[in-house]
Amino acid sequence: MAVTLVEKYNPEWPKWFEEIKAFLGEKVTQTCIRIEHVGSTSVRKMTAKPIIDLILVIEPRDFEKIKELLGERGYYHQGDLGIKNREAFYLKDVPVKGSMPRHHLYICPKHSAELKKEIAFRDFLRHRGGENMACMTCMRTVMAVIVPQFIWLDGLKNMFQPHEMSYGPRGPRPHA
Repeated sequence: MAVTLVEKYNPEWPKWFEEIKAFLGEKVTQTCIRIEHVGSTSVRKMTAKPIIDLILVIEPRDFEKIKELLGERGYYHQGDLGIKNREAFYLKDVPVKGSMPRHHLYICPKHSAELKKEIAFRDFLRHRGGENMACMTCMRTVMAVIVPQFIWLDGLKNMFQPHEMSYGPRGPRPHA
């Protein structure tokens, strides 16, 4: 099993996101509603694995078109990997892959529950500001343990489950 070490926040991560987004090309970006940088690398000052997570947000009817366009860029469709309404893509071209920042690429339809969870989780962490220090310490501890990616990620998200839907793009919202 390959082990990816975590590192302190790297100010290059937002630039890596933009580099990957540029690599996707104009056809892909114009077909998407938007492209989201999610995961720990999207949160300033957050300790993370140095792997950029991107979600291409699309109209459901555009899935086959975007799948074809990503194929032209060297991506292979891996399926949903057990997460409903989140399709994973893998860059299979080894020389191109070696020249790009490491990343995970997903497609979600615009109304998918998984997209809402990813955005809410990211926004929760972004809006906690200075309070993230305790969270970062916890993340360093959790991520230092060698556990398969989806198990630790689900566990980490579950730690914030009670709060996740009370944070949105504009910060905290009262509980319903």
